[in-house]
Amino acid sequence: MRKAVWLAGLGVLMLATTEMTMFSASGARADVLKQATRAFYEELKKTCRERGARLRVKWKKFETWADITGDGEKDLIWHATPDAVSCGGDDAGFCGTGGCSMLVVINRRKSFEFLAHEWTLGRLDDGTPLLVLGIHWAECNYADACQRILKWDPARERFVPIGLLYRPMRDDDD
Repeated sequence: MRKAVWLAGLGVLMLATTEMTMFSASGARADVLKQATRAFYEELKKTCRERGARLRVKWKKFETWADITGDGEKDLIWHATPDAVSCGGDDAGFCGTGGCSMLVVINRRKSFEFLAHEWTLGRLDDGTPLLVLGIHWAECNYADACQRILKWDPARERFVPIGLLYRPMRDDDD
C-alpha cells in the first residue's frame, strides 16, 4: 500500500516508507526489492495503459545500483525521468514541478519513494555516503538549483535530511 507522508519542515515527500518492511512466517525479512519494484513498475505501466500506450524503459538510464548506506551492499535506485521511461513517444507524466518519481530500495528490505528532478551521490569528509536530490526550488526560498541532502541513519533505518544546497537567484536571473 502506498501512502504519502509529508515530513513537516523537511520539504521531502516520502511514499511507502514504513509499509514496505515485510517479514516472512519464520520472522526473517522478506525481499522487499521484488515487492517494491513490482508495485512501482505496475504503477508506471498503469499510467501508460490509461493513455492507450505501452511502457518503454531505457534500463541503463532508469536503473542504478550503488551503495547509498555505506554498508558495502549495493542499493537500487529507479528514476522515472523522461529520457528513461515513456509511454510510446510520450513522457507519460511521471514528472511534475516537484520532480520525477524515484524508488530507492535499501538492502532489499526497505523502500522509499521520492520526487526529484535529478539525483547524485556524495560523501562527507569522513566518507559517509549522501543521497543528493534536486528538488522544487520553492523548498529553497525560490532559489536556483535547490538540492536536499540526505544520509542514511542505520539505527532508525531511514534517510534523514542534513541540509539544503542552493544558489540564490540573482536580480538578472529572470
